[in-house]
Amino acid sequence: MTRRIAICILTFASIAACAEMPSAEDVFNKYIAATGGKAAHAKVMTMSSTGTFEIMGQGLKGTMTIVTARPDKMDTVMDLPAIGQIRSAASGGLVWQMSAIQGPRILEGAEKDQILRRSRMDSMIDWRTTYGDVKVDGDEIIDGKPCWRLTAMPPNAKKSETLWFEKDSGLMVKSTSTMVSPMGEIPVESGFADYRDVGGLKVPFKLTQKMGPQAVETILQNVQVNPEVPATQFDAPPEIQALLKKK
Repeated sequence: MTRRIAICILTFASIAACAEMPSAEDVFNKYIAATGGKAAHAKVMTMSSTGTFEIMGQGLKGTMTIVTARPDKMDTVMDLPAIGQIRSAASGGLVWQMSAIQGPRILEGAEKDQILRRSRMDSMIDWRTTYGDVKVDGDEIIDGKPCWRLTAMPPNAKKSETLWFEKDSGLMVKSTSTMVSPMGEIPVESGFADYRDVGGLKVPFKLTQKMGPQAVETILQNVQVNPEVPATQFDAPPEIQALLKKK
């Protein structure tokens, strides 16, 4: 009898917990509203962000610029004095990268897919396309604030991603994923903080990333909504065009 009562209590507690748990749609809808709403996001045709980044513990600092445009164009340039420039871009389904260390590269497979997911300007608005199967699987305290924890399995991905959204504000504060690179799979933990209003949107100005033993902190200094972007911004440079001709 005692065992049956215990089972009944646990079952009831489980049902009650599920009843209080929001759906993934609820969480993303709150996030969309918290960052400006669908109408404000739909008005954004281009974005430009500039800032600085530091590889913590190594004394390496640099600058970065990210330009995005609808529907899925992205151009990221990182300048690190000790290493040189690293540029990666996505446009029309083509994803490429150039660096002083690895030279010009055309990305394929999982490397390409993970960048294409994040190059879409509506990646968080059209979250079903970006993250595929998403479930709210619990809550957790992140930096002293109660958050919902979501597990997602993006299309074509081999490993799931985890996202944390603050219960009160609705803003995303953390994510974990697995980055595919020429060096293999690298676990990545990202943090998002210092959200500010820019052109009707709320944007995080502080980003932290832990990639294995390495930590990088990025501080955005200027974010523009709908800046004028040159028509050639996302064109592949000669080095990449040469690789395309060889394919």
